[in-house]
Amino acid sequence: MAASILALVVGSSMVALNQLRQLFLRGEEGTEVLREATLFIEHFRNDFQNSVSTADLKISSEEISFPVYRDFDGNTEIASYRLDGKSIQRKLGNSYNRVIVN
Repeated sequence: MAASILALVVGSSMVALNQLRQLFLRGEEGTEVLREATLFIEHFRNDFQNSVSTADLKISSEEISFPVYRDFDGNTEIASYRLDGKSIQRKLGNSYNRVIVN
């Protein structure tokens, strides 16, 4: 489980850093890539800290999803991170997919 999560974080970071390297040469667009990478890491860290330790962790080559606590009453919802081409999308519960790294 930990190895899969680490692989997702490292892979996503590599995508973000590769985009940073490519866009850094273009000037101010590098700031946008840094913002996206920071946003991804912050969301993933927060979701991982609030995760429920059950067997509901689902990992594939393109997606990782796991339950997280939604409130203090112990209600949970599913946090999903999906790698779609070069972008990373996050979905929390029944909300829409939000592109974090484009």
